[in-house]
Amino acid sequence: IECSEKYMWEEVIEGAYNQMLLRMTKELDQIKIDGEKAIREVSLTKEENERLQELEEIIDRISDQISDMSMRENVTNDSIYDAALRNLIYEVQIYQQEQEMLMRNKDESIKLTENLELLLDYLKRLDDFETFEAEMFKKIVERGILHKDYGLEFIFKCGISRKTQGWKRGKKPIESLD
Repeated sequence: IECSEKYMWEEVIEGAYNQMLLRMTKELDQIKIDGEKAIREVSLTKEENERLQELEEIIDRISDQISDMSMRENVTNDSIYDAALRNLIYEVQIYQQEQEMLMRNKDESIKLTENLELLLDYLKRLDDFETFEAEMFKKIVERGILHKDYGLEFIFKCGISRKTQGWKRGKKPIESLD
């Protein structure tokens, strides 16, 4: 939990989290919409998917050229040959960087999708809002933020966030921020 000079008891955080989960079980459609929006933001467009395939072909072609030139290296000591080989290696590295960036986005959208499914499945079967499930918390929550007004914001691993209100120990909870 991130915070700025505020302290909240662990059981208060757990209780506020469980209350938030109870509310979330009643808004599954909205959670799905919000999660799908987060996924769309990192998902590859049709053009990016096409570019990814194109990059794979380009990288394969240039790698083959590098291999062919490397095999001929033993028979030639030409500076033009060396410059051409270095240029091909540089070129393939540039294409690989672009490919890696697109692959990271593709992987992120896959992770967000898996985590959204996990959260929705969990909320659908959840019936105990008194017990804090630490293991499931670790699986579905990326981080939490404690705001100055004792508001708690939970950032879920599926790309959505939800806010709730915490309270000082011994004081009654304040209504949700949602």
